[in-house]
Amino acid sequence: MDIKKKNLDLKAIVIIWAVLTGVTFSIYFIPDIERSDIDNLAFAFIIITEFIFFGGLALVARSRQKEDIFSAAGLVVLFPIYFVMNLIINIANMAIMENIHIVILVQIIIHAALIIIAVAILFFAVKIERSNKETKEKLKSGELNKAKRGGF
Repeated sequence: MDIKKKNLDLKAIVIIWAVLTGVTFSIYFIPDIERSDIDNLAFAFIIITEFIFFGGLALVARSRQKEDIFSAAGLVVLFPIYFVMNLIINIANMAIMENIHIVILVQIIIHAALIIIAVAILFFAVKIERSNKETKEKLKSGELNKAKRGGF
């Protein structure tokens, strides 16, 4: 992948993130309505969600540049699911929740799950890449072409 394509991916991610964040701020602040603490907290978590989502997309773009197929494939599925789930939960929180402690607890659980799953994906991707590299080296050296005990 050439350098222009790498920069284009990252620039597109940053531009889309900036536009979406601007739209989010506009939707929240332009209407003149009274907001509760839960509304403000949900808005803050939506902004955090957008930041994490687009940061994750930048990580996916980096993985693609390094041709790290397994982490790119895992993360490209994980972050959109996280983004949609978190937006739905935050909108529901603004509409029906009355207890701010439950909102915070739900957000902590969601973010902890995201971190655990993302780290697991990256860990297994590194293990798979290392295993693939070792197999390629064995193929090049001819080690896998030798007969094994009891083999043909």
